[in-house]
Amino acid sequence: MDEADIDINTTPFCDYVTEYWVENNRDIWSHFENEGPRTTNHLEGWHNKLKKQVRCAHPNIFNLLKFLKQIQAANEVTMIQYAAVGCPGYKKMKV
Repeated sequence: MDEADIDINTTPFCDYVTEYWVENNRDIWSHFENEGPRTTNHLEGWHNKLKKQVRCAHPNIFNLLKFLKQIQAANEVTMIQYAAVGCPGYKKMKV
């Protein structure tokens, strides 16, 4: 920082970031021992799947409900299968 060609004094800002975000409030940004998802990737994946099934930007409410009911039915079948068999095994890759 000392060697950079900067006209303004950045020391107060650097001190603020270091004191507030790094030293004092580490629990805000740290995910160490975090329970649950750390990102929203699962929601983005579900939304992407829904967009592909609906195939239009603004479906009417009846079409949207139809698709949501189909997704719910598929999830209920999956839950019944998990309850009956347990966690599904993974297919081995062919070599």
